[in-house]
Amino acid sequence: MEIVPLTPEYRSAWDNFCLTSPDAWFWHTTAWIDFNLAYRPELQQKSLSFLYKEGDRILAVVPLLLGCDQRDGKPYRFFSFCGIPIPAPALAEGLSAARRMKLMESIFELIEGLAQELEVAHSHFRIVPLSPACLKPKYAIYNDLLRYRYLDCSSATQMIDLRLNEQELWAGVRRDHQRNIVKAREALRIQIHSGDRLTEAKFDEYRLMHARAAGRVTRPAETFRMMRDWIRSGDGFIAEACLADGKSVGFETFHGYKGSGYSMSACNEPGYGRLPIRHLVQWESILWMKTQGLEFYEVGPQHFGFSICDFPDQKKRDISLFKSGFGGVTVPVLQAERFHSRLHWDQEHRRRTDLFTSGYSWEISANAEQARSLLQLLEETGKPHAPKPEETELIPESVRTLAAEAVHANPDAVQRYRNGSTKVVAFLVGTTMQRVSKDVAPQFVRRAIEELLAQSIAAEKQS
Repeated sequence: MEIVPLTPEYRSAWDNFCLTSPDAWFWHTTAWIDFNLAYRPELQQKSLSFLYKEGDRILAVVPLLLGCDQRDGKPYRFFSFCGIPIPAPALAEGLSAARRMKLMESIFELIEGLAQELEVAHSHFRIVPLSPACLKPKYAIYNDLLRYRYLDCSSATQMIDLRLNEQELWAGVRRDHQRNIVKAREALRIQIHSGDRLTEAKFDEYRLMHARAAGRVTRPAETFRMMRDWIRSGDGFIAEACLADGKSVGFETFHGYKGSGYSMSACNEPGYGRLPIRHLVQWESILWMKTQGLEFYEVGPQHFGFSICDFPDQKKRDISLFKSGFGGVTVPVLQAERFHSRLHWDQEHRRRTDLFTSGYSWEISANAEQARSLLQLLEETGKPHAPKPEETELIPESVRTLAAEAVHANPDAVQRYRNGSTKVVAFLVGTTMQRVSKDVAPQFVRRAIEELLAQSIAAEKQS
């Protein structure tokens, strides 16, 4: 087995491998590696990506970027994609479970060696929820990154099944979103630009609106050129919201890969905040992706509140709520991190503890009245059962006599009772009840029948 760095001559083979690997999605490709290298130049990122080969066959591709920042005035090195978890290694299709495990162990041992040599403080990986292995698993998935001494820091995302028909998709949309979509249709229309239909001028409209909406240019022009090229190649599209007079008031770009879609970037024209632009853009894009044969759409991250490794602000939680309003289901994003430096772990642990302590909801609304009522019911249920008279009092002799006559009249009753039949008991009780006084409780009769049958079986065993 050979370990080879990702060099220009391997780019095509790498990307072809990603198309067939069940673990890979667009985030594994060389195009996305290039995008992240260009996205935040201040991090001085460097690609350490490598692949495993066996002869001419690629067994695994391992995207890996080294970034450098400053912490307390000192260099702080980390493995991530611009601060986002790196997609976990993608392995070849058809490998046995044992081979996969051995290969993953080798990969993470190598990553650990690189971390030590480069004085890396922190590594962060995730299993991509849009990968075929997660969307259509053979077995329940789990966070196998934990095998390699990584700590779980999983999160969640919202996924829509585009295989549903339009009526089912609409039924999954939250009511207030439905109303906003209907309202937006009165003022807006949506245009989809993809492939050759995306002009340079139209893409520039989006890019310039993106800067106006943010109040600044948020990232290098090269990253916008990459997105434009992806859309022009047919791997994505841009949805435009226009007023009746043709004026553009919103854009959103999407990427499609291996039958699934993801929203990459969105912006609204400042001054049109009262229009539910995003509602209509999202809904029409969902329908368009469905017509193009995509099966799943990842709407985006879901943040519900603080955890010990995630501290979303109110804006992030509001965005999560907005995204979940378009239906679908919330699914896990399995993530794991490793602290390669004890010093960094101590510092980060203290920082997270302070954040968690200060922002966690220690007091939440509670229904104390219902809780007290439930506790009272549970206490009453747990009290000792007071037996009914027919369960403890002596069986009247008249009942015993009639029960014995019923058993004697059905000679096969003992054998059937021995074989576990409960029907024979019910039959004998019913027969006897027809002859006893009306004020006799059925439980007296049942006790008499069951005692007689048990005595008969015991007598047979003794003889």
